[in-house]
Amino acid sequence: MKDYILDNLLRYGARVLFARTIKKFESDTKNLRKAQENALKRIIEKNKDTLYGREFGFNRIKSIEDFQKLVPINDYSDLEPYIEKMISGEENILISDEVIFFGTTSGTTAKPKFIPITDEHFRYVGRSILPYFRFLAEEAPRAIRGGTIKMTSPKLEGFTNKGIPYGSPWYIAEVVKNRRSPLLRDIVMALNKNYWEDAIFNITDFNTKYYVILRLAVERDITHFSMANPSTVLLFAKKLNEFAEDIIRDLYDGKIKKGLFIDPALKMRLMQRVKRNPLRARELERLLSKDGMLKPSRVFKNLSLISCWKGGSAEFYIKQFPKYFDNTPTMEYGIGATEGIFAIPYKLEEKGCILQPGYLFFEFIPEEECFSERRTALTADMIERGKRYSLVVTGYNGLYRYDMRDIVEVVGFYNNAPIIAFIHKAGNVVSYTGEKIFETHVTEAVNLTVVDTGVQLNGFTFLPDESEELPKYILMIETQTELPEETAYNFLRCFENNLKKVNMEYEVKRDSMRLGCPTLAILRNGEYERFRARLVAQGASDATVKPPVLKKDPYFINNFEVVKKYEYKE
Repeated sequence: MKDYILDNLLRYGARVLFARTIKKFESDTKNLRKAQENALKRIIEKNKDTLYGREFGFNRIKSIEDFQKLVPINDYSDLEPYIEKMISGEENILISDEVIFFGTTSGTTAKPKFIPITDEHFRYVGRSILPYFRFLAEEAPRAIRGGTIKMTSPKLEGFTNKGIPYGSPWYIAEVVKNRRSPLLRDIVMALNKNYWEDAIFNITDFNTKYYVILRLAVERDITHFSMANPSTVLLFAKKLNEFAEDIIRDLYDGKIKKGLFIDPALKMRLMQRVKRNPLRARELERLLSKDGMLKPSRVFKNLSLISCWKGGSAEFYIKQFPKYFDNTPTMEYGIGATEGIFAIPYKLEEKGCILQPGYLFFEFIPEEECFSERRTALTADMIERGKRYSLVVTGYNGLYRYDMRDIVEVVGFYNNAPIIAFIHKAGNVVSYTGEKIFETHVTEAVNLTVVDTGVQLNGFTFLPDESEELPKYILMIETQTELPEETAYNFLRCFENNLKKVNMEYEVKRDSMRLGCPTLAILRNGEYERFRARLVAQGASDATVKPPVLKKDPYFINNFEVVKKYEYKE
């Protein structure tokens, strides 16, 4: 009864607190075209006297049609010369506002992209996500009653020659900490429960960082796991078990174990937070003895929600959640990037997020036209359920008609606003003879094969093999248990058949012998975790590093230790 009352009090409080926010959101999603026209008008009017605005006739833009006629669709290389001027300290180039930060993102090359961030951009981000807090309170009120385990990478990488900071998009929050609205600041602080300081997430040693987070977490009332990548959720669950004995010992001793790579000043601060807790230690021992493992859903008995990406290859990892989390509900993490917040989650167990139409202007290029010379750009009110599009955004950061190359599918509508789900990156496809195998094909075929064979995986990667005269493919897998030879051959046969089912062109090319027989490569246990740790050590964001599901480079396999290969037998 107490929980029921508290849940409904939180729901009621959120309705009151976010009444104006939801009123605007409802109006914008109902009057979609008008909301998008107003969003574009504000952006254009604000930046019409910039260098870019003058070059492309912003002062002549009176409608969406004018904008589409006068301004070209861009990728980063098109806008990079303007951004370079801004990095050098020139003002009024793409935007009229002062640049307070450059968010860095890797993109498709080794050279990072620099995304300008302004006060106005950050205010838009804050306003955009407010409806999410209302939906969260409605759908999972218990998730906001305790603390959140999260993974971020709030790293400051450096300064431009003109003293403008740049780095991880998570560091933006630090830059503008005192610029937030008091309401948003209080909400963020309440959700974090003051558990985590940025220095914890900037610990460079991979295992040390996870150990410290879990060591602190086991003494907190954790109600929410919130991290972009579902593979990170699983990694936390596995690390909890890997570190179980040390964590229990530390609880008995009131310490943080020796041998960790922690900055001395941070360690002193952490030691002030931990005390002897034999009661909690015995509780974890009991759970470990009873279940044979530490399940996060039982270690954190009030855990009520897991927020993570649910699109792309996420399904493979989410299917493994019940082993560690029982029936803990899941919710989309949202669709966004360093470039902005595009769509917000709204409902438990749903795949897809509601386009947030009130602040950015969106266009959608049909997937089949992504790389054609003449691309059709549809507005948000023109796209159709079941169709796939590349997302194009225009915002307050100087990215005009910026093709994100993110393929999204329209899975429904909220009022008149599309509900979109991320599918894959445009261009992430392998093809020798026109078979065009996308990440979604590989993920679906692997998921079907896991069901057919019962073989459980830690990860998988599909890539070309050019070692023979006839082109073919390799499927690398890391299994959770040792795989007998007969089972391995059966797994490969099932995968081949399932890939033919989900990609008819692959079936045609294989049956006509234009593609060679696939190979199954078994990786040494722990290879994917070691690969991830190497990426993070090289500067990749631990919060968003993605599992390598599909790779175009046939030499990518050299990053891993292969213990056995199996050739497909016709």
